[in-house]
Amino acid sequence: KKLCLNSGEIISMSASMNMIFEVADLAVASPATVSRCGMVYLEPHQLGWRPLVLSWLDALPSHIDRGDKAHLLGLFDWLVPATLRFIRRDVAEGAPSLDGQLVTSLMRNFSALSGHLSDAAQYAALEVRARLHMESIFVFSLVWSLGVSCATNAHRKHFDRFVRAAAACELPAYESPSGERYTLPEDIPDRHVTLTSPMMPSGGGATVYDFRFDAAQDAWVPWSADVGGGSGGGSDLPADATFRKLIVPTSDTVRYAYMLDALVKAGCPLLLVGPTGTGKSVLVQKYLYALPADEYVAPNVVGFSARTSANMTQ
Repeated sequence: KKLCLNSGEIISMSASMNMIFEVADLAVASPATVSRCGMVYLEPHQLGWRPLVLSWLDALPSHIDRGDKAHLLGLFDWLVPATLRFIRRDVAEGAPSLDGQLVTSLMRNFSALSGHLSDAAQYAALEVRARLHMESIFVFSLVWSLGVSCATNAHRKHFDRFVRAAAACELPAYESPSGERYTLPEDIPDRHVTLTSPMMPSGGGATVYDFRFDAAQDAWVPWSADVGGGSGGGSDLPADATFRKLIVPTSDTVRYAYMLDALVKAGCPLLLVGPTGTGKSVLVQKYLYALPADEYVAPNVVGFSARTSANMTQ
C-alpha cells in the first residue's frame, strides 16, 4: 500500500497500517473513490449538534441531579443556536469551523473545568450552589469555544455585546454589526431557561474574555488577579534563567496557560493559533516541560515550517 501525495511524494505503508480520513465534503470524489474507500458521509447540517450534546449528557456521572442535567440541556438549547448564527453572520473567524466542532469544544471545556462536579462528595457538598457553578462554567465554556473563533479583538467586542444581550434576554433590542435581528423562534426559544447566576462584570470596559470562574470563591475573578503567582503559572523568574527564555506574565499568558493546563489534564486536544511571533510555541513548551515526569511522558517537540516535507517528518 502506498500513499501518494499531491506534491509527488509517495509514502510506503506496511500491511498492518490503515488510514482514516475525515473529509469536509465529497465535491470532487467519484463514485469509485467512495466505494473503494468505504466512506460513510453525513452532511453536518443534517446531523446537527444536538445529538452530540444528548450523548454527552448521557455520559455525565449518575450522581448529577436529573434536574441539573435538564437545566444544562436547556442552556444549550437557549444560547447555542443564536450564538452560532451570530458567529456565522457577524464575525470573521480565524479559521473555518463547523457547528458540531464548536459545540464539541464547548462540551470539552465544560468537562475539563467541572471536575469537582464529577466528584459525588464535592457535588453533594455544594447543594444549591451546584446550579451556580454549572451555569457559570457553561457561560465560561461558551466564551472559550464559540467566542474564541473570532479572528480579531474588534470581533471579540462584538461577541461580548451579543452574549451579554442574549444572557440578559435582551436580544430583541440588540443591534448587530450587520444589522441582523436575532428575533427568530430558534434565537429565542419558547419558555427557555434563564441564568440564575450573575454574568461576568462589565465595568471599566471589561469583556467576557477578562474573567474566569473561581469555584472556591463562587465568583468571577479577573485574569489580572492571577498575574503574579496565580493559576496561570506564576511570575517568579528563576535567577539562572537566560534572557531569551524569560516569559513576562500578562493576562494573555495567564489565561492561555490556564486553558492549556485544564484541557491537557482532562485529556482533551488543544490547538493554539495566532499571529507569528506572539509566543505560542514558547508558552506551550514551557508548560509541557514543567509537567511531572512521573505522570507524563517527556514531550517530543517537532517543529514544522512551510518547507517541511513528509519525508523530513518521518
